[in-house]
Amino acid sequence: MSSDESDVEFEGFSETDVTNVEQEGIGDNIEEDYNESDNENEGEREVNVDERGDGAVEIKAFLTYQMGISRKPSTKLYWSTDLIMVIFSSTMTRDRYTSTQILRYLHFSDHVNEPRQGEQNFNPLYKIKPFVNQLNNKFGLEYVPKRNVTIDECMVPFKGRSLLKQYIPSKPHKWGVKVWMLAESDNSYIQYIDVYPGRTVRTEGSLGSSVVKNCIEGANIAGQGNDVYTDIFFTSPNLYLELLENYETAACGTVRTSRAGLPKDIMCKKPKKS
Repeated sequence: MSSDESDVEFEGFSETDVTNVEQEGIGDNIEEDYNESDNENEGEREVNVDERGDGAVEIKAFLTYQMGISRKPSTKLYWSTDLIMVIFSSTMTRDRYTSTQILRYLHFSDHVNEPRQGEQNFNPLYKIKPFVNQLNNKFGLEYVPKRNVTIDECMVPFKGRSLLKQYIPSKPHKWGVKVWMLAESDNSYIQYIDVYPGRTVRTEGSLGSSVVKNCIEGANIAGQGNDVYTDIFFTSPNLYLELLENYETAACGTVRTSRAGLPKDIMCKKPKKS
């Protein structure tokens, strides 16, 4: 970190929070992509040179804001003079943060050469894949999970325009981006995330089996003595046998009685009424 970066004080955040954001390979790469995008779009409007600050510092501050450590009902309230939250206004202006600047031009990938929908190499995850890969790499470097791990899904709330957006009525957040995660059971530390690209991307075999194997491979826990716990969406005898034989990993989970591969005496049993 340069001397200029070290002068930025993140009041209201713990040293650990800020240090995690400033890990090499996260903010630096985003800043590089953002600056390229910012330069490309300067011709769209008259740019005030004073608005632009140190890109690396700004992006790290931006990510710290996004961590949601201090939540407000509206973004503009972070710059209110009535609230004791000087970190936001002292780091960048509100216009710099919002839709006219960073939020508008922030990119994680080379959007100029991005394959378009319908082209052979099109990938719905193209825009975020580099950032997701960086996060997964950091997850593995920072912590080695204990024996028991679990794989489950979550919905990242989102109602904007995106091919990744899903609608699941049964979820607390019905609209959003579906993400599968492998996490340690004891402390919920996330070891690996797998963003669902939508039905346009086909998988080999069942979707549930592909997710479990991708998470185990991505988290590098195959043959490391971990036990994987899953719910009825993932659990199947065929998958568990494959995990034992090819991944040297044991698994346990709830299962549908109609799942293929179960013994007939289990499939014929009716569940007891509670």
